[in-house]
Amino acid sequence: MAIFNCPECQGTVSDKAPACPHCGAPIPAPAEATKADAPEAKAPPAAAKGPVYWILMLLAGFAGSYVAFGGLSKKPDTAAATTQPAKFTASDARDLCQTLIKQMSRDAEKAKVPTIPAAEKADSYIFVWSNQTQLVRLRNGLGIEVGVPAHCLVSKETQKVAMLAVDGKIIPLQ
Repeated sequence: MAIFNCPECQGTVSDKAPACPHCGAPIPAPAEATKADAPEAKAPPAAAKGPVYWILMLLAGFAGSYVAFGGLSKKPDTAAATTQPAKFTASDARDLCQTLIKQMSRDAEKAKVPTIPAAEKADSYIFVWSNQTQLVRLRNGLGIEVGVPAHCLVSKETQKVAMLAVDGKIIPLQ
């Protein structure tokens, strides 16, 4: 008599039982159960790898390194010469706005400026923190954290904040 796990519910079942006592699933025929219990034939041990194998592997490694590192040619590195400055993205513009809002707040370390998507125009990125997106969390004069709306406009050309308004007040920029 052998005990095994039911294929349906994983409960323990005797191979003599006609069905699983836990879930009622039929038990496979004894012929199938004896196949699972039969010892597996052992594979012959792998042949030892001789010196020819190791020499071929070493040569393949040298060839791969040669190809990977460009061979022996002394060509100029054109990739470094043709690199262009990184493109100014909406993420860069948002970082500028978030930094400026935190700097102008009363408690910069506790200011929370959520990450929101940009509205993009041909020459600028616009960010609006409002009730429809998420509000900026700043401390008021009493030290209480409050949610306030903010608007930020970043010029793509100058890569600087062109306009910033927090809680309906336009913040003068330097």
